[in-house]
Amino acid sequence: TIDAYEPNPELFPLLKKNLSSFPKVRVFEEAITGTEGHVSFNKSKYSLESSIFEARDSESVSVTATTLDQAIKRIGGSVDLLKIDIEGAEFDAFTTSTLLPQVRAITGEAHTEQSGHTEEELSQLLSSFDMVELYNPNNDTVFGFYAAHTR
Repeated sequence: TIDAYEPNPELFPLLKKNLSSFPKVRVFEEAITGTEGHVSFNKSKYSLESSIFEARDSESVSVTATTLDQAIKRIGGSVDLLKIDIEGAEFDAFTTSTLLPQVRAITGEAHTEQSGHTEEELSQLLSSFDMVELYNPNNDTVFGFYAAHTR
């Protein structure tokens, strides 16, 4: 089973259409953040920059938000792989999660400039995993990470 989340109201129909032929994929028009309810989402004309944080050339819209824990519960509480790219909201999502240690492996992208957090903080948030790797070859404010339980 795969759960996919997309908060951008312009991109969600495309995601739903592209995944409609896969019977074990569910799609949710929600942002993953540190809170449930509604959040302001900055829909940028450069869709890759859309975020709950400021984005250039963007329009603010209200979108439904859910927590990482709620997403983990929806899928049954057991996650083999979590792929996350939520444009800076990963820090809030991880900080508020009590179920993150139940994820077997996680990979994603982190944004230090948008979120105001550091690579060291992300490493600490992922410290319950047996293996954590942050990769930032360009010493950029956007970098990749991988964490896994090896036992």
